[in-house]
Amino acid sequence: MLYVFLVPAYHFMLQRMSRFASLIASVLFTAMCCGGCRSTDSTTQASATTPTNARPPAPLDNTRWVLTKLGQQPVRTPDGSREQYLLLRQSESRVEGFAGCNTIFGQYQTPTTGELVFANMGATRMACPRLPEETRFLAALTATRSYRVVADTLRLYDAATTDQPVATFHAVYLR
Repeated sequence: MLYVFLVPAYHFMLQRMSRFASLIASVLFTAMCCGGCRSTDSTTQASATTPTNARPPAPLDNTRWVLTKLGQQPVRTPDGSREQYLLLRQSESRVEGFAGCNTIFGQYQTPTTGELVFANMGATRMACPRLPEETRFLAALTATRSYRVVADTLRLYDAATTDQPVATFHAVYLR
């Protein structure tokens, strides 16, 4: 007699549990599907507003920065010459490069975000036709007090102005 009473109760409980399990499974499935639709990650939101081919800013350190402008004048590398560049080595706070005639070297500091100061700059002492341009390049480095990197472009600014760069560079990534 007890068996007759328990069998219907057992079937009733199984039906309730299967409905409850189905409900839980539906909620979990919906949450998993919709969870991928919404993101609070700022990098995901930023990529929705920027073109897909836009690159993040090149790092200041350990990037070969090729000189493209001194002040507002474009810099052209004559045939058979090496391009003028800077390379800031973060691990040693050292700067190295080529100024047009001579190899350059020295130290740099980034006291706060956006600030950049070159110090103890030196160069080899060879003469060449590009020496006046090299002198202007070294003067721009000495005058530098701040910088901005936008995508693959580095702009150096002196203490007097932040609207006209003293030098502009393009990133060449090291392999």
